[in-house]
Formats: sequence, C-alpha cells, structure tokens
Amino acid sequence: MTENAQHTPGPWRQGVPFVGKDTLLCLSIVGNGGQPVANIYGQGTEERDAGFPPDVEARANAALIAAAPELLAALELVLKNGYRMPCQGQDDGDKIIMRYLAAAIAKAKGE
Repeated sequence: MTENAQHTPGPWRQGVPFVGKDTLLCLSIVGNGGQPVANIYGQGTEERDAGFPPDVEARANAALIAAAPELLAALELVLKNGYRMPCQGQDDGDKIIMRYLAAAIAKAKGE
C-alpha cells in the first residue's frame, strides 16, 4: 500500500451481489473495514437494453477495481526498485516501461 494513500486502504474485495428490480445487478466493492468504495452496476440476464453493461462485464469491472490497491502497490514497488528487460541491450525498453509505470501510478493517484 502506498504511504501517502488518499484512497480507502486495501485490500478491497467484492461484496455480495444484489439483484434489484428489472434484473439490475449491483456489485459493491468494500474496503478492509467493510466501508464501501464503489458500486458497479450491470444488467442481469433477462434485459440488457437498459444502458447497463451485461453482468459478465460488470463482474469483470468489479474484479479489476477490487484489485486496484494491490496493482498500485506492485507498480510502485517495481518503479522504486527498477526493472530490467530479460534481454541484453534493451535500455530503451526499460525506459519505456518505467514511463508507463510512472504514468499508471500518477493516473491511479489522480495526478
């Protein structure tokens, strides 16, 4: 976890799915203390034309969001400790990867 995190501390997990009226699916993401972080909405299996993604897409979105704190921590660790391409002579590749890592971290932190 980042030391200066402004987000809800991880780990995050998916809560119990809720299926409401007209088969609207709601997947909650909760923090370590059970506090809500986000709600992901999807359309259940019967009606898919209400402007919401199908439940398969909503579940995939929820899984990605739930992994966000761990993904951010991993990116920060790699950026801090450096990265070496497995092939020799790939210094340009290393620099490109480090720029992508820095950009992803900044985006995750809202910078």
